[in-house]
Amino acid sequence: MPKAIKNTIPILLIMIILFCVLTSCTGDIENEYDDAYDCWVFSKPTGELLKLDNQDMTIIERTKGFENVVSIAVDPDDSCVLVLDRTKKAVIFLDSHGSITKHIYGFEDPTKLVYNPSNKTFWVADKNRLIHLSQDGDIENIITGFGEIKDIDCAYNFGGRIWLASSDGYVALIDPDGDENCRFELEEPILVEAEKGSGLNWCWVASGKDGNIFCIDENGEQKYPMEGEGDRNYGENPIIFEYSPSDSTLWVGYDNGRIYRLDAVGLNSWGDDYINVGEIGGLAIDNSLRFAWVADSGSNKILQIDSSGAIIQTKKGIASPGACGVVNKIF
Repeated sequence: MPKAIKNTIPILLIMIILFCVLTSCTGDIENEYDDAYDCWVFSKPTGELLKLDNQDMTIIERTKGFENVVSIAVDPDDSCVLVLDRTKKAVIFLDSHGSITKHIYGFEDPTKLVYNPSNKTFWVADKNRLIHLSQDGDIENIITGFGEIKDIDCAYNFGGRIWLASSDGYVALIDPDGDENCRFELEEPILVEAEKGSGLNWCWVASGKDGNIFCIDENGEQKYPMEGEGDRNYGENPIIFEYSPSDSTLWVGYDNGRIYRLDAVGLNSWGDDYINVGEIGGLAIDNSLRFAWVADSGSNKILQIDSSGAIIQTKKGIASPGACGVVNKIF
C-alpha cells in the first residue's frame, strides 16, 4: 500500500467517527423553529382543530372532539396549545402535535382566553368573572366587581395587567390581584386589544354603539383620535381586533366581511382600500408580519394576506373556519 494512502487512513477514520457521533447526537433534536408561524384553525362543522403549515398551507395535524372553540393561544417556547371551548365550558391543553393533554372545567359561560407568555399563566373571561389560572390550570385568582366582561387582553410586558371591557360602560386596566389602575368611560365597549412590542401600555377599544375606535393609555386618557380629528370609524359593527407588534398596526374585522389595517394613530394604512371576505370567522397575525391568517367562514377557506393587503395563498375546503392561533416564536 502506498505510504501516502496509509497515512490518510487514520485521518479518514477519525473524520468518519466524528461525523457519526455528531449526527447521532443531533439527529433526534427537533428544530424549535420548524413550526414557527404555522396556524391552528378551528372547523366547527367537523369539530376539528387543524394545524396548517405556513409554507404551503397543507394540514399537518388535526384533532377532533371540539364543539365551539372561541380562543386559541400558543406557547412560543414549546408550541403547546390552549383552547377555550365555550360549549364544553372548558380550557383544553394540547401539545405541539395536537394531542390533548388536559381539560380544565368549572366555568359558567367562558367567552375569551388570553395567554401571558412571560409567566405562562392565562386568563378566562367568564360572564362577570375574570379568572386567573396557572400554567397547570390551577385557579390563582377570581376577580369580580366589573360587571359582565365583554372582552379582555393581557399587557404581558407590564406585569400581566389586564385590559377589560365592561358591559357597565367602561374600559379598565387592572392588576392580577384585581386592583384597578385606570378607567375610560365608553358606551358599549365590546373589543379591547393591548399594544404589544411598542413599549407602551396602551389599549385599543371599540364601541358597539357606533363602531368608533379609540386608543387610550395606562392613565385612562384618550390618545387617538385627538380632539378635533374626527372619529376613527370604518364600520358600525367591528367584531375582531388583532394587533401586529412588528409595525404597531391594528387589524380590524367587521361583520360585513371587511378588514382594515389601522396605523399607530388609527388611520387606515391602505388608504381607501380594505380586504373583503365572505364572513370573518377568525384572524391571527404572526409577529414578524410576513402575513396574517384570515378564516373566511362564509367561503370555507383560509387566506394568507401580507401587510400590503395582497393575498399570498388560499386554502380552500375548510368547513366554516373560525378561531385562529399562530405559532409565534418571537415575542
